[in-house]
Amino acid sequence: MLRQLTFDRLFPRFFTGWCLAALTETVLSPYSFSDKAFFTAVSPLRFLLILFAITALLTALAVKCRTKVLETRLMVAAALLYLFALALEKRDFWFSTALVLVMFFALLYATHHDRLGLAAWQPTRRQTILVVAAAGVIFTAFNCTVTLCRYYGFTSSTFDLGIFSQMFYYMKETGLPLTTCERGSLLSHFAVHVSPIWYLLLPGYLLFPSPAYLQIMQALVLASAVIPLYLLMRRRGLSLRAVLAVCLCFFAYPALAGGCFYDVHENCFLTPLLFWMFYCFESGRRLPLAICTLLTLTVKEDAAVYVAAFALYLLCSRKAYKTGLCLFAAAVLYFVGAVTLLSHFGEGAMTASRFTPYMTDRYGSMVQVLRNIFFDPGYLFSEVFTAEKVKFLLLMLMPLAFLPFCTRHVSRLLLLIPILAINVMPDWVYQYSTHFQYVFGSLALLFYLAVLNLDSLSRKTRGLLLPLAVCSAVLLATADLSGYMGTVDRCFENAEQYRTIRTVLADIPAEASVSSNGFYLPTISARREVYDIMWNRRGDYVVLDLRPSFGNNAAEDETLAADDRYVCETYIEELIAVYRRKGD
Repeated sequence: MLRQLTFDRLFPRFFTGWCLAALTETVLSPYSFSDKAFFTAVSPLRFLLILFAITALLTALAVKCRTKVLETRLMVAAALLYLFALALEKRDFWFSTALVLVMFFALLYATHHDRLGLAAWQPTRRQTILVVAAAGVIFTAFNCTVTLCRYYGFTSSTFDLGIFSQMFYYMKETGLPLTTCERGSLLSHFAVHVSPIWYLLLPGYLLFPSPAYLQIMQALVLASAVIPLYLLMRRRGLSLRAVLAVCLCFFAYPALAGGCFYDVHENCFLTPLLFWMFYCFESGRRLPLAICTLLTLTVKEDAAVYVAAFALYLLCSRKAYKTGLCLFAAAVLYFVGAVTLLSHFGEGAMTASRFTPYMTDRYGSMVQVLRNIFFDPGYLFSEVFTAEKVKFLLLMLMPLAFLPFCTRHVSRLLLLIPILAINVMPDWVYQYSTHFQYVFGSLALLFYLAVLNLDSLSRKTRGLLLPLAVCSAVLLATADLSGYMGTVDRCFENAEQYRTIRTVLADIPAEASVSSNGFYLPTISARREVYDIMWNRRGDYVVLDLRPSFGNNAAEDETLAADDRYVCETYIEELIAVYRRKGD
């Protein structure tokens, strides 16, 4: 009995009770935990009752049976639950970073001497697949809910859901990826980005021709990436325990879901295709590797950067000279060919425009960029290590417990080249944000690095870092993504208003040309001519968004009202206005 009253045995029980008591007060209080008024609302009696009741209960159980492992697991669960509640309420990155640190110390205690009992626990293959599948369903459901509510709640816009929705309409009707809303005139989307990978989604679009289909497919494409990730880890000989942890971390990874919330983009294909490419190499399957490499390159012209980085890793770290040279040559040739096509027949490659801070003149090339950063690396550091970019890097690395850097093989870090070149070198804010699509390729490389490095870590180190990675991903995702539930709330709260808007838009003839505000454009994008108002082109119909927080179309409304060529067909104050050209 006395052995149950030592500090070592009482600490996890007391800590569990303390976390659950604090959680109860946080949930029940009408005030925020960061508000001083919270102090006056706390019930000390209730707090102490919960604290000592849980401590006493766990102590009584320990007297009758051995519960040391159970106690530690309950402590970790209680700590994570309480920290989750704090992250959910505060929704602040730096605060959540501190919560991760608290979780680290809790896990440091819990994994010392294997108090969690992880060494003796090994899930079965069936259990692993079921848990991973459940996590995939939760990820997909959350992703689809938010993105569909963006579309049906008219917070998706021309850029980029409207563009891709009209492009698929043209692909369905003509087989060509044409748009009119992307640049204000009829042109191929491939004149902007070379992305033939889109044709993989065309058969499904023929059955479900709706922007909603594209949003759902993006979530499914990303979720499917867990299949090659699982196979890759099994091929590397990782235990099912490690496989389960990495897969859970993958679905909780903030950038995976966050990258979807600016609607559908071709970059979503990068995550599964890169994982398939890694798996095919690891399993020695040359033909599938060639196919996966080709498919990866067809995602976008800059996808060649990911393939080239992987090729350099194969050359320098794995000594796979033949495979590495072939992949590197394919990446360079495809990139040069795609950029040449864009330069001569399209709008020009955007790749170089992202690096203007590194150029000495507006017509500089990537050769000039490389020359300048070679001779002045200090300038590169000043551009890369800004507050926002450091925050981005932490948000990409912390959910993986910095596993990508846990290696003695410096050559493996060549896989980080795309993160440097695509995410943190450019000064375009969207490139270094986890809420945009530019993270999908980078996160695949980070997970691959983590998988590679797990091999060389001791069992004790893995036993600490893998649980920490899962907990960090959950806490940071909670802080980073929970705000998007406001999109869902607004969609349901204003459902009647949105139905009215859809009814008004549905009355516009399908064959008419339309100029529209960006937030209403995706809904009416399935037509041959639709323009964003920003291009200053007026069609047979003009649709104005009069919502105070979205449209800012008051001046355009006054202009159209005074224009003898147009007549107002529908006007709902602070909601929508539709003008029709007379004679149409």
